[in-house]
Amino acid sequence: MIGPAKSPGNFRAFTALFAYITTLQPDLLHRGRFEAMIGALSGKRNDIFDRALREGLTGFLFRAMESTQLSGLFPSDTVDRLASVYYSTVQKNLALEHELQRIVENTKPRGIDIVVLQGMALIQTVYADIGLRAMADIDLWVRGTDRPACFDILTSMGYVQDTLYPGTFRNGTTVLDIHSHLFWADRIRSRNNMLSVDDGLIFEAAEPSHRKYLRALVLNPYDQVLYLGLHLLKHNADRLIWLVDIKLILEHFDAADWHKLAERAEFLGLAKSLAYILYLLTFLLQIQTPGELNGFMKHYKPGTGATWLLRRRIQRHALPSWAPLILFSSGMTLRETLPFVWENLFPRPHVLRQVFPESAQQQNWPLYLKRFAQLTGIRR
Repeated sequence: MIGPAKSPGNFRAFTALFAYITTLQPDLLHRGRFEAMIGALSGKRNDIFDRALREGLTGFLFRAMESTQLSGLFPSDTVDRLASVYYSTVQKNLALEHELQRIVENTKPRGIDIVVLQGMALIQTVYADIGLRAMADIDLWVRGTDRPACFDILTSMGYVQDTLYPGTFRNGTTVLDIHSHLFWADRIRSRNNMLSVDDGLIFEAAEPSHRKYLRALVLNPYDQVLYLGLHLLKHNADRLIWLVDIKLILEHFDAADWHKLAERAEFLGLAKSLAYILYLLTFLLQIQTPGELNGFMKHYKPGTGATWLLRRRIQRHALPSWAPLILFSSGMTLRETLPFVWENLFPRPHVLRQVFPESAQQQNWPLYLKRFAQLTGIRR
């Protein structure tokens, strides 16, 4: 197996610290080990908060500091900022969860099933401590046939639809993203080729939320891992929290679950994407792939180009902006790859108006000139 490229010492020290503290059982953290890790960053302690904030991990750092009773290792303003972010996250998540309940109470009687995605879904299934997982909005998936009725209900509830992003609704500080395709094919149609089956099969396999009072659905654990993995790659893996989400799900898997995950990835055509995620988990969060997946990893081992790209995240803070094009298309045929790459580079005009909102009223051709300038670096 090809090992990761060397990365700067400080980056490795931060990564090791974050890999250690991202646990749902902070009371089990070893005080001496945590102290030694902070000591290794003695010249960078003022940067710890900023780095944790950037990676979405301030909640984990706050709980680790509390459970080990080592707040004295940090500057007092850092301790105050960590506490402030943690309790603000708790407050906001409670408000978002209450709003989600209100939405479900209005849509369920109309026969509209809702699958809760990303952060809010993880609050329902993984994070008992909701202060650990900050969210900016609520992501919901509805069937395409239910979309008009769902939009009408949201409007009647006081939500206002965004003029540029038809699936985005706002009501005060609450922002909703309503998806009609799981893998963003409502914006880029060729993304349907990322799956070898219709995503309706994934919708049908969704399960009831663990929260008894919330009659919404969440993805089953195997589809959850695969979806979160693609979401991570789509956003260049530039926040560690998205990988931590996957880590915390996989920590509960037994041998049978790992086998089912591999089977599900192959069935959906996402085996290579799963291999990429497991590669990142190994080198960024020190999660070892179990022996049950040795054959799978050998068969779907990232190629030289993909490995080079993934190493970029291991030694830096994010993948290159163009990396998703390469990683997502790696399992496609040439006939599927060409339109996929072209449409991602030069999407339909209404998508470009979202990319360049200041030019939303322009004709189509200036939008494509701007896109060309953006891709070539002429326009930044």
